[in-house]
Amino acid sequence: MSSSETQARDEIAHQIATNVASEFSGIFSAETIRRCAAEFYGALAKGARITDYLSVLTEHSVRVHLRPAAHAQGFIINSEPDVLFVGTHSLGRAQMAAALLERHAEGSVRARSAATSPSAEVEPEVVTALLGMGIDLLRHVPAPLTDDVVRSADVIVTMGSGFPCPVLPAKRYLDWPVPDPTGKDLSTVSLIVDHITGRVRALLLELELARSMANVEETAEGRSGAHNQAALGNSA
Repeated sequence: MSSSETQARDEIAHQIATNVASEFSGIFSAETIRRCAAEFYGALAKGARITDYLSVLTEHSVRVHLRPAAHAQGFIINSEPDVLFVGTHSLGRAQMAAALLERHAEGSVRARSAATSPSAEVEPEVVTALLGMGIDLLRHVPAPLTDDVVRSADVIVTMGSGFPCPVLPAKRYLDWPVPDPTGKDLSTVSLIVDHITGRVRALLLELELARSMANVEETAEGRSGAHNQAALGNSA
C-alpha cells in the first residue's frame, strides 16, 4: 500500500470511528474502532475493482463485526431473533438470504451474513437480480466468520458450501443446499433468488410461530402465578 493509500485508509478509519463512537461508547475504545476500520478497509480495498463505496462498506463491516463482539460480552441484548447466513466468500448466497429475510421480516428478525473470506466483490448478476427487487446488496457486506459472530446469532444457516462452521451450544443450525450463482446468467440467478426466497419465508414462519408459542407460555405462566398468589392471599 502506497503512502497516499495509507493516508486515505487512516483518514477513513478515523472518520468511521467518529461515526460509530456513540453506538459503542463504554464498550470499545476509539483506537480499537480505528484499528478495526483500518483492517477492514485494507481487506476490502485489496483487489477491489470499484472503490467508490469502500468507506460506506467499511463502516458497515465495522458495525457488523463489533456488534456481535459486544453482544457476546453481554453489552448488547437483541429483542428479536438473530439469523446468521454463512458462506465461503462474497459471491452472493449468504448476502442474498440476509437481504431477502430482512425484506420479508420487516424488522421482526435481524438478518446478517458472514463469510470465511469476505470481500467487497459480488457476482454482478446477483446484484442486478436483487436491484430488480429494490434491494441494494451493498448494504449486506458479510462479516468475517468468527466464534463471536456465530455466538451472537440464534439461528445459523450455512448455504450448502461444504465448509466447517463453528458449532456452539444452544444454537439452531440449518444447512440450505442452494446452487452457487458463480458464472450463472441472470435468468439462472433469478431462479436461485426464488429458491432462497421460498426458504426464507418458511424460516420466517417458523420463527414467528416459535415467538407466538413463547408468548402464550409466558402469558399462561403469568396467569398461573397470579392465581397462586391470590389463592395464598385468600387462605391467609
